[in-house]
Amino acid sequence: MTGRGTQSDPYILTTADDLYALADYGRTSVYCRLGCDIDLNGTQYAENFEPIPIFCHEFDGNGYCIRNIYVNKPSSTVNVFNLPTYSINAEIKNLRLENVELIGENISVISSNYTNQISLYNCTFVLNVRRTGNVSAMTSAQCLMTSENVGVSCALTTLAVTGFYSKQFTIFRGSSLERCHIHLELEIGSGDTTDGSSGSFLTGCTLTDSYVTGSITAASQLTDSTNMSYGCTFNNSYTALSYTRQNNVYWNGTMSTPCFYDKELAGNRDFTGGRTYYGLTTAQCKSADYLQSIGFIVAGEE
Repeated sequence: MTGRGTQSDPYILTTADDLYALADYGRTSVYCRLGCDIDLNGTQYAENFEPIPIFCHEFDGNGYCIRNIYVNKPSSTVNVFNLPTYSINAEIKNLRLENVELIGENISVISSNYTNQISLYNCTFVLNVRRTGNVSAMTSAQCLMTSENVGVSCALTTLAVTGFYSKQFTIFRGSSLERCHIHLELEIGSGDTTDGSSGSFLTGCTLTDSYVTGSITAASQLTDSTNMSYGCTFNNSYTALSYTRQNNVYWNGTMSTPCFYDKELAGNRDFTGGRTYYGLTTAQCKSADYLQSIGFIVAGEE
């Protein structure tokens, strides 16, 4: 590890040992930056992974990747990062996580025993998860991204989640997402048997200029509901998701500006509910002119 941990001279982390040294050298005012990709294979952390301590003000991935994280604790809680003290208002930015496989009764990417806030900027997290627990989210504010003590906001960030949930469980809770992409390829053993306030994939979130894609597949035909969102606000956002072996799928929330979804991909379900939530054909979803005609803001490169 080199550097002094200041904004102008951050700690430069180049090994797995450097990552964990933050537990000793970190402070709530410290700045750190990756100097290369860090591969946990071949290190002492490969088979005995412990959460990486984010004991700093800013963790800059610098466009590099942390890869090959494997945790298999089907009867325990599994985390990737930990905020080890209180009053950390940290930012993780420009970081990629790749080949991350998490098996646990509960899984939260970012955890803390203290009340903290964290922001993600320009990050890409690619996760393969298998959540074995049947605990409802109603009993905890925990979700896939954060433990119950941590609040998270995201911008220009992609979260790609593949795997299995024994019971539907929240991915983002109380979060703000701006210009983000959530991609889900999930199989669920059972849906959400409540009104959606407990296990919805998105609960109490605000999504702006963001989109959700992928597929939700039930292991067997569900009689309970799949609640995609509850108490959320959507601004200029869209969804393109397929649903297999599910009769009842709900999107609950306020569409503050026109939003749309691919109705064909959703099995011609009607999610509009009188809101400015447009169920469109796949061809319409791909037409910038049509989207602009219904008030959806189309910007940027194709």
